[in-house]
Amino acid sequence: MINPVSGEAVPLYVADYVLAGYGTGVVMGVPAHDERDNAFARKFNLPIKQVVKKAGADEEIHSEYGELVNSGKYSGLQTETAKETLVKDFSSAMEIATTYKLRDWLISRQRYWGVPIPIVYDPEGNPHPVKEVHLPWMLPTDVEFKPTGESPLTYSKEFIDRTEKLYGKGWRPEFDTMDTFVDSSWYFLRYVDARNKEVFASAEQLKQWEPVDFYMIGPEHIVLHLLYSRFFTKFLRDQGYLKFDEPFMKMRHQGMILGPDGKKMSKSKGNVINPDEVIEKFGADTLRTYEMFMGPIEADKPWDVSAVAGVYRFLQRIHRLVHESISSSDLKTEGVEAAALRRKLHQTIKKVTQNIPDLKFNTAIAFMMEFSNTWEKAFQAKQTLTVQEMEMVVKIMAPFAPFLAEELYHAVSGAEQASIHTATWPVWDEALVQSESITVGIQINGKVRGELEIAQEDLKNSEKILAAAKSLPVIQQWLSGKQIVKELYVPGKIISIAVQ
Repeated sequence: MINPVSGEAVPLYVADYVLAGYGTGVVMGVPAHDERDNAFARKFNLPIKQVVKKAGADEEIHSEYGELVNSGKYSGLQTETAKETLVKDFSSAMEIATTYKLRDWLISRQRYWGVPIPIVYDPEGNPHPVKEVHLPWMLPTDVEFKPTGESPLTYSKEFIDRTEKLYGKGWRPEFDTMDTFVDSSWYFLRYVDARNKEVFASAEQLKQWEPVDFYMIGPEHIVLHLLYSRFFTKFLRDQGYLKFDEPFMKMRHQGMILGPDGKKMSKSKGNVINPDEVIEKFGADTLRTYEMFMGPIEADKPWDVSAVAGVYRFLQRIHRLVHESISSSDLKTEGVEAAALRRKLHQTIKKVTQNIPDLKFNTAIAFMMEFSNTWEKAFQAKQTLTVQEMEMVVKIMAPFAPFLAEELYHAVSGAEQASIHTATWPVWDEALVQSESITVGIQINGKVRGELEIAQEDLKNSEKILAAAKSLPVIQQWLSGKQIVKELYVPGKIISIAVQ
């Protein structure tokens, strides 16, 4: 046969190593860039010509993309560009197509803990759907879990008797259950109207609540759960039951909490942490706050008993500072320390407000811990926050420590009936968020040789800042006896001086 690109004669071989599902026509062998083709060519001493040069390497035998070589006028093209060019040049003989490698997925399982498949079989073995009047088709309870290799439902007398009573002598139920992903992947639809006995959910409830705004799930289940959820959503959409196309507007996975030894929790390993014991010793707020403080939400994180105690001390500090600030008459809400505390509060409100939607709970809590340290320092100087400012503190704590925040909110506001969880979220003062001064680096010929602290009011005063930078002793030693050829100040970023 003739190669349509080069015009060269190509030998034709009949071989059984080509995958049956790859194509229905003649397959071009590329022994320099395919493992099976290479083995076949070596076996029969066929020529091996490199036609793709691997990027950054001189290997002749490889299966990666790169630059075409020994390909006539197409030499020098990158693989992806070459594909498009070849299809364009030979449009009458070829086209680009996407091949999906899919496999069948069996949803039935030989388990008890799944949804019973609503199918019954007549005495001849023909399947029939369970009649609507007999739905829901419930799992039996008289099941023994014996290692027989069959579904546990097979030995349920109640299940068999129920089927014969409803459908006749010799009828039998389907003993397999559905994959547990089936029932767990559409419950978000039923959840909005769980007591509806007519349909899985009314159109009004679905319109009001769906699709789900945000879904958090573990990494072990995210692929199949999302696959099934999207299938159910699109199927019900096509059947006219839903008006939306995707089940979740946003879906993220969370990492696992590992045992103190850094391994997955398991009873056999003896590294399981019982949350009830943590709650009994430290309280639910400590457990909740610590779990969010452990690290990035998507990362696996080992349990650290000492860190739990640290979070408990942080919550205790906030509790003490609020109550002592309310009851102490000798504390002032003005002064140097109070001003620094007020600035830190508004910086913390901004950080927490921005971190929560980004799921950066650990950094939000870290900022609150920093704030509590600043508050402690101010308190030791007999200075604290106003009542209104303390309300702001407990409000930003509410998503992390809801019980403590509720108690402190009542103590600060004096409103016994009101709940912090219906209160308005605090807004930061942008003027207070800005630091009184910032520190910028000073470069000499591209290398940082010192730093300069700049007041906010001087931030854009280039002349003053350059003069101050050059007057620093640490910088003068690099300028002594040298000629300055260029100096530059990028406001709030860097000071750069070039010398000969």
